Amino acid sequence: MKKFFNLATTMNLHPFKLERIMSEWQNHVQCDLSSSGVDAVHLEELVSAEEILELRSSTKIRFVQTNGPVELRDAILRRYPTADRDNVLVTNGSSEALMVLLWHLCTPGYEIVEISPTYSLVAGLARTFGATVKQVELSEKNGWSLDTVALDQVITPGTQAIYVCNPNNPTGSILTDAEMHAIAAAAKRVGALLIADEIYHGAELDGVPTKTFLGMYDNTVVTSSLSKAYGLAGLRLGWMVGPKALVAKVWTYHDYTTTTATALSVRLAEIALEPTREKRLFDRAIGIAHRNIEILDKWVADNSDIVSGTRTKVGGLAFIRYHIGAESEALALELIKSQGLLVGPGSYFGQENHFRIGYSVPHLEDGLKRLAAGLRAKASE
Repeated sequence: MKKFFNLATTMNLHPFKLERIMSEWQNHVQCDLSSSGVDAVHLEELVSAEEILELRSSTKIRFVQTNGPVELRDAILRRYPTADRDNVLVTNGSSEALMVLLWHLCTPGYEIVEISPTYSLVAGLARTFGATVKQVELSEKNGWSLDTVALDQVITPGTQAIYVCNPNNPTGSILTDAEMHAIAAAAKRVGALLIADEIYHGAELDGVPTKTFLGMYDNTVVTSSLSKAYGLAGLRLGWMVGPKALVAKVWTYHDYTTTTATALSVRLAEIALEPTREKRLFDRAIGIAHRNIEILDKWVADNSDIVSGTRTKVGGLAFIRYHIGAESEALALELIKSQGLLVGPGSYFGQENHFRIGYSVPHLEDGLKRLAAGLRAKASE
């Protein structure tokens, strides 16, 4: 019999547990608190009826420029004043941007230092491609701050890349200017590539945009998308911005994956990134977050015997510690069955006894009631 290529066995593909549990259960539970973005925008909230008619008549469902149409790259560049068009690659979500970047970079022996806890895509893919991943833990007791001394101890001349998510997924913390400069300086000291996932830009509760790492150090690549603060995850529209030679090389990997973003997603992305419209989307995200964070804060206070947590600084997600004796993955599966509730297990981020909560959703109160009931039932066993 003909043998088919099997990526999982040939490359020892590491399971992406967070995406798997979400894929399996998000559409089958009564209440989903696993997502980490702001409640999705309806099409009519993004474009008017007249604009929809214009899109119908002007948009061809065709292949667009594979690294991103000029108009879209120019729109993205408004966020990055030190870059130009050739620094930008448009992808299907920031997940693809990170995937093709790591595919290009990682070989057996390649070393990445990761600021943790964080989204597990980078570590999982890097290890799949044979790289070594070392971690520097943010300090929960100090509000998920970075220990820059520990960072310097982990990074060595053998470190080839540093990965950081800022604002952070899953904790919702934001690095200080001093912490950002320490990371950039550490990368520069050993000549490592600095990879900065900046997908939560625009969701800051105080309304102050987080500074980008781009421009702090020449050998830096940032990734982002329209998924979180914009509420447009379904467009699957993301990007990377970095050194021109690196972006050009990674573009050749993009040729082998999705090749291009869709024509309709590109047009809607151009609309969403128009400054007035972008501000409206960010204001919406922050407004939802401000209303819901009060609900979450009260729930934590009312259930302080079983939960605690450092207050998130961004809309969309919070990281909650629970104080009962149960592993987070097993407990999350129990909550699906007993409460019809889905949350993100902390172990998927390397932090047991935590859940990632998507709190910028209209059904938050119902979800929190289910979570408290499930936790208390487990505690009483």
